[in-house]
Formats: sequence, structure tokens, C-alpha cells
Amino acid sequence: MGRRLTNNFKKRFGERKFVVVYPQKPLEGAARRLHNEKIAQAFVFVLAGILGREPRANEISGREEVFLKPKACK
Repeated sequence: MGRRLTNNFKKRFGERKFVVVYPQKPLEGAARRLHNEKIAQAFVFVLAGILGREPRANEISGREEVFLKPKACK
């Protein structure tokens, strides 16, 4: 990451460390479907938090670009 991105990241998250844990072997069947469903739900939840509204189906699938409307100046 560039210096500006790094500074913005630190400002937003502080010195937190993110740890990613990968499974030793791939999931199969129902466990895989459940895992994928939870990841999709998390994606929608994060996108809703960023947008401040529920994302539309086309935004979630990537068929439509996601834009934030600029906030009105006071």
C-alpha cells in the first residue's frame, strides 16, 4: 500500500492486526454451501454499512456499479 493509503488505514483501524485463517482441506457439500452463504451475507452487510442502505441485487451481483451519492454541503 502507498503511504497515503497506509495512513488512512491506520487512522481508521489503529494498530489492529487482521488474521486470516485458511482451512487445511477444502470444504465439501453442505458445509461449503453454508460457508459460501455466510460470506455472501457478510459481503451484503458490509456493503449496506458503506452505502447506508440495503444494496440492490444488481449491485451485489456486480451487474451495476455501486456509487455513493455525495453528501450535501451545509
